[in-house]
Amino acid sequence: AGESFDSSQFPDNYYYFKVTARDACLNTTIDSMLVYFNNGINNSEDHQLQTTNYQLNNYPNPFNPSTTISFELTAKDARDAKIEIYNLKGQKIRKFLIFNNQSSIEWDGTDDNNKQASSGIYFYKLKIGEKDIISRKMVLLK
Repeated sequence: AGESFDSSQFPDNYYYFKVTARDACLNTTIDSMLVYFNNGINNSEDHQLQTTNYQLNNYPNPFNPSTTISFELTAKDARDAKIEIYNLKGQKIRKFLIFNNQSSIEWDGTDDNNKQASSGIYFYKLKIGEKDIISRKMVLLK
């Protein structure tokens, strides 16, 4: 029998889920995923930020060894903007501060400690202040 829950009341955002499944013999499997809910639920302050078109994307995607993440920001937004990169577990592995008149950053597949990230799916997120604005998925292939 499957389990489910009602996500209709969750505000628009990414959520990290960890699921544990047990079969009749009590064998256990654990998995996780990052899920985006788009229920049209925003507070008024977030709604104003989300209506702007930031043109967030990366090229190439999939990539090896590096990718360019590009975006469009107003001078006001750029003052407090950053790009954060997360692994599939939802752990932040890299942060880039955005400077005025900057329209892209290059990610070389390393974390904040300059260690090479493994092949796989990553998410990059544009944040202005402490507000999550928009996220996208990218794939690092080796």
